[in-house]
Amino acid sequence: MASKAGQFASKLLECETGSYYGFEVLFDKNVHLKKHTTYEMWAKIRGPDSLRGENGVSSIKCRDVTFTFIKNKHLAVDFNATDVQKGQFPELLFALK
Repeated sequence: MASKAGQFASKLLECETGSYYGFEVLFDKNVHLKKHTTYEMWAKIRGPDSLRGENGVSSIKCRDVTFTFIKNKHLAVDFNATDVQKGQFPELLFALK
């Protein structure tokens, strides 16, 4: 549905629970998603080890939208040893129609 490749510099990002060093990746066009449909989102990061989240959650609800994190069964390799408990995307920007 959408992809973005390039070089993204890490910078200090602020969020509700504090701040962290990360990078922002925004798609060129909006990605429209349907209710009750499963979508995959992943990132392949190259370079030195980076900080990744720990003690993640399997799902989270925000504004009547539930995001569920599962192990990707389709990728041949497990990037950066991430799973449901560690390495999740720390923030997702979305809008409701």
